[in-house]
Amino acid sequence: MYKEFFGLRANPFNVNPDPRYLFLTRHTEEALACLTYGIQSRKGFVLLTGEVGTGKTTLINKLLEWLRAQQVPTAFIFNSRMNVPQFLDYMMADFGIPCDTRSKSQILLRLYNWLLDRYRAGETAVLIVDEAQNLADEVLEEIRMMTNLETFTEKLLQIVLVGQTELEQKLKGLTFSSACGLPALTASRFLKGKHSVQFTAIRAGSRVW
Repeated sequence: MYKEFFGLRANPFNVNPDPRYLFLTRHTEEALACLTYGIQSRKGFVLLTGEVGTGKTTLINKLLEWLRAQQVPTAFIFNSRMNVPQFLDYMMADFGIPCDTRSKSQILLRLYNWLLDRYRAGETAVLIVDEAQNLADEVLEEIRMMTNLETFTEKLLQIVLVGQTELEQKLKGLTFSSACGLPALTASRFLKGKHSVQFTAIRAGSRVW
């Protein structure tokens, strides 16, 4: 009934992180620009943290939308509660790399050769891990080691870790080469009250505003 009253084509306040409804404040625009810059300049590792409910996953879905439009090979891991073999299996499958071995050394060798092929073709590959604060320490260490997949001059794999602010504390004991960190997203930076509500309603088709 409310959809008809407001002239809505869709539910504007769905809990799903739909990038169409991302309200770009100055801070979210900066975060998106930093993410794309970190990937395009082959920084190797980009960290995005923020409070619960500040739109991190929606922002990442916007990034994924852009990457896929650019035909950039991507792997998106949204379930971070995995052990090392599960993590590697999921990553390889999402990249579309055929791999029938259970040997970690062979999996990493196949990944390295695939990344070299992408590099020679003028491409890069992006691994995005959401809810990264839940990663086990051994998986984080494996990800850190993957930042060392490189040529003499450039990183072959671009890694984006996304998580709540406690992720920063978890990473303090680890050294990520060429790390590029973004200021943490906070509710005050992300939300703009009635302006974000108005934007979301209009995107859903409202004619009331």
